Amino acid sequence: METRRLLCVWFFLSAVPEVSCSYPTKTCARFDFPTLNGAILSVRENSSVVIPFTIIDNGCDVLGDFTIRVTTSSGDYCVIKGKKGKCLRVLGPNLACLCAAKKGTFSMTKRISRHDNGAWTFKGNWGTGKRNIFLNVTYPRTVNQLTIGGTKQETEFFKEGQAVDVECVWDQGKPRRNAQLFHHGERVRSRTVKTTKKGQVLRYSISRAECEDAGKITCEVPGSSLNRSATILVDCK
Repeated sequence: METRRLLCVWFFLSAVPEVSCSYPTKTCARFDFPTLNGAILSVRENSSVVIPFTIIDNGCDVLGDFTIRVTTSSGDYCVIKGKKGKCLRVLGPNLACLCAAKKGTFSMTKRISRHDNGAWTFKGNWGTGKRNIFLNVTYPRTVNQLTIGGTKQETEFFKEGQAVDVECVWDQGKPRRNAQLFHHGERVRSRTVKTTKKGQVLRYSISRAECEDAGKITCEVPGSSLNRSATILVDCK
């Protein structure tokens, strides 16, 4: 028969000492992730991640009849049920969980989207069988759209004295970076006016176009996989 030691703590908060006694919680088993260095894993969007994990049993025989549920931050999950360390059933959509030949060794595979960023939970059907890991999903910055005068043409004509409105729509990516607008190769003062489903919107305006305003407009994001440019032509009198 197993002997459990009673743990008592004395409190001297008043003239009469008080004592509180309890049995320490025993950690029956725990999840271990042999390929992870810490609890945070950085993964690029649209890549596939494989996370092997094992159950380290501390003599409680939790693998005699076990259930393991893996849940991602996006709500995808898989459930592994088994006896004597062997899998009987694997259930769940959009998440592939596998059992290795070695007892107590498993893995899960998933193609990553940015919605998978956050905490993933590994939970067993024993009292202390829970562990979180955190996925940091990175994705590229890109300039999605550049419009001049409300059109996406690479070259746009304006009359002298006409107003020119420039809008750049970009995805900040992760890690985040802000877009910049350049006119004649020099950065111009612009402002972010709103956020849409397509991304952040940066705006730059010329109140009255002059002959010297003719030239290239470029929207850039540092480290972007795609930047965009367009040319202003001014009909001078």
